[in-house]
Amino acid sequence: MLKYATWLEKCLKDGDVIVRRLAPPVLFGRILPSSQLNKWLRHIDKLVIGAIQVLVVARQYDVAHITDHSNAILGIVCLSPIVTITCHDVIAIKASRGGFSGVRLRRAARLYQLLVLRGLGRVDNIICASSNTSDEVRALLPSADITTIEHPLNRHFDLHCPRLKSEKPFILHIGGATWYKNRDGVIRLFAVLRSNSQFQDHQLVLAGRRLTDSEKALAIALDVSTACVEIVDPEDDRIDNLYRSADCLLFPSRYEGFGWPIIEARALGCPIITSNIPPMSEIGGPFALFIDPAANPVENAQKIIDGWEQLQRRAGENRQGMEAFSPELASERYRKFFREFLPNVKK
Repeated sequence: MLKYATWLEKCLKDGDVIVRRLAPPVLFGRILPSSQLNKWLRHIDKLVIGAIQVLVVARQYDVAHITDHSNAILGIVCLSPIVTITCHDVIAIKASRGGFSGVRLRRAARLYQLLVLRGLGRVDNIICASSNTSDEVRALLPSADITTIEHPLNRHFDLHCPRLKSEKPFILHIGGATWYKNRDGVIRLFAVLRSNSQFQDHQLVLAGRRLTDSEKALAIALDVSTACVEIVDPEDDRIDNLYRSADCLLFPSRYEGFGWPIIEARALGCPIITSNIPPMSEIGGPFALFIDPAANPVENAQKIIDGWEQLQRRAGENRQGMEAFSPELASERYRKFFREFLPNVKK
């Protein structure tokens, strides 16, 4: 979200809009950094110090834009004439209302998400990161004013760069350990694929957050731990090389607000296997291979095996249509949004 905020600030300034970025200082968040209480201490920085900042400063500006829906509570105390917000997803809100089987939040988390929803209901316009997120926000807030502006590529990608050849073939997954990322499902699916002679030499590269103990135990139990390579929080350059070298991106997420790894993989010509549900099915492009994240891994593995040759043959075609995710186009859409919907903004 910090990258998104930085990009949005730049694109508005380039459009001759006077922008001031507010971020609460980390004070309480420095206390007990290794404790489970640290999360709640950081909330004090955001919800108390941040609220005071917004209350005092935002009234001086025609428009206040909150770049992350998880901070929607700040919209309640914002006194700018117009308040807008970017909603990236409603995963936590839906989870707080029992929207996902087997997922239950604690009482404090449910209360927090209730306040987030109320904050979303107080703003003048909600910018959603995908049409799927727009539909879900509209279901929660039928009277809300909603605009859909899909996320762009958030850094430069050379759409004509060549593919790289790795020493060992590998399948790439990028993501964290949250339940909806389905990283346990990735490991189970890879284990089934490895039992097929076509994939017996493949590795699974897991880039992103550190594997949990349960994920490591699962890989051991399925006898694929030695074929799993963990890369923790890689830099952008390394991620790009992984996309360019991987036999495919395996991204069978159970739920996403957008799915940034998909358009990054498309930009670098990496074959994509992702979920057959929106928004992944919307942004995966016509050349991705879609699987059901809720299906049996044996069923999904067979679908991958059957479609593997065509997936590899058409990998470079993933780059077609990437103009829709260009930063230039998204910047113009944001500037147009502020010009048309928020007439008090300086043009």
